[in-house]
Amino acid sequence: MPADETRYFIENAKSARAACKKCKVKIEKGELRIGVSIPDGRTQHLMTSFYHPPCWSIGRKLKQDGVTAETFVDTLLQDETEDQRLKDEDYKDTLISQLEVGSGTKKRSVDKVDREEKTLVECGGSEAPVYELYSGMKIDELKDVLRWNKQTGLSGKKEELLLRCVDGHLHGRIGLCPSCEEGKLKLVNHTTVTCSGYFDEENQVRHPCFFSCKVNEAPRLLPWFTSAPPEDEEEENSDNPSAHKKKKLSHKGDTQEKITQALKEFLPHAKKYHGISRLRQVSKK
Repeated sequence: MPADETRYFIENAKSARAACKKCKVKIEKGELRIGVSIPDGRTQHLMTSFYHPPCWSIGRKLKQDGVTAETFVDTLLQDETEDQRLKDEDYKDTLISQLEVGSGTKKRSVDKVDREEKTLVECGGSEAPVYELYSGMKIDELKDVLRWNKQTGLSGKKEELLLRCVDGHLHGRIGLCPSCEEGKLKLVNHTTVTCSGYFDEENQVRHPCFFSCKVNEAPRLLPWFTSAPPEDEEEENSDNPSAHKKKKLSHKGDTQEKITQALKEFLPHAKKYHGISRLRQVSKK
């Protein structure tokens, strides 16, 4: 093969390490995959990417050269499969049809349906109506719901955000960590809540925490907001660390006030004692 030529081939995956470059799903060992090897201009080494056959699409440059799905399979695609699959006319026609459809839209949509069905199973049958309420929302809308309820875990895939919203709607907002008292609990795998600690802004120190418990044992707060709460209600139902810190600071203020009062009561006695000591020093002289 010339040094500047791209090579296309179809083969059985030798391992399950590589993922499809298009849909990012792992290609299982033995599964058919299309490989694209491109020479690196600097090192002359081959850089190879792999695709599920339905995820592969004819590139723009190939189309400009007049390459169609049929000519691609007949002339450019090298058959390196264990059983020479391209000699099977039925499979060859199927592959050409997949390449004509395009860039794997069908596979991604199937994967999306599979993920939604899995999420619904995780939610459970009794939670299905609540699941339907949130499943039609976009990712940003689900994040808004979690923000209104001061919940952690705003990153992740849609199904993860969906599970957190469904759990909160049914059981209430997850409160602060009962161990460190200031860290926010995070829902993990729909079965466990964990705390990683909190950052003390006053002292600029992070306090780690390793608390975890089952989701049904987590502290809960009501109500669960499905729309932006009014400011007064938001403050009243606030469970964030800053609100607790203000409360602690108020206790500190009370303690400081008691100390100040005690000093005021002691001060006259201190002045009197200081005066007596001074008189004794003068009399000795």
